[in-house]
Amino acid sequence: WILRNRKLKQSDILKQNIQGRQDLGKMTGRDLFMIGLGLYWGEGYKRGSQEWGFTNSDPKMIRIILIWLSKTYKIPIGRIIARITINQRYKNQTENITDTWARETNIPLSQFGKPTFISGYNNSKLDERTYRGTLRIKVRCGTSLRRRILASIVEINTQMILNSLKTFA
Repeated sequence: WILRNRKLKQSDILKQNIQGRQDLGKMTGRDLFMIGLGLYWGEGYKRGSQEWGFTNSDPKMIRIILIWLSKTYKIPIGRIIARITINQRYKNQTENITDTWARETNIPLSQFGKPTFISGYNNSKLDERTYRGTLRIKVRCGTSLRRRILASIVEINTQMILNSLKTFA
């Protein structure tokens, strides 16, 4: 029974992987634009200091946001400022963690600020081999960019409400 269920699970994983790739098809610039807005809506700075910022612990998300900034808004990597937040118990790994983020994002080390350390971890189990902390990126002089992106997000919400009972184009 266990072997049968394992085989069924593996078969379904393979089938869904194939179907998921087919569902996506070839991505367009419009797709990238919308993905970036969705990520920013979820993880970007929306209140406060008026600066453009995005924070996440997943390097894939950070890379997608950097591609989005470059392709959609023509923001060069030189305008990016990065800062890592690290759990206090990994303070001795700061240099390695910073190097890993720099390598994974192609943000030069010279554009990383001093890291921030947090002390609480509520007995969570952080894996020393994979722990990276959280990376916050900001765009220098990014206030107007932030306003523009937030206006697009408001427009998404407006169109979703207006179209909630109709079919989409």
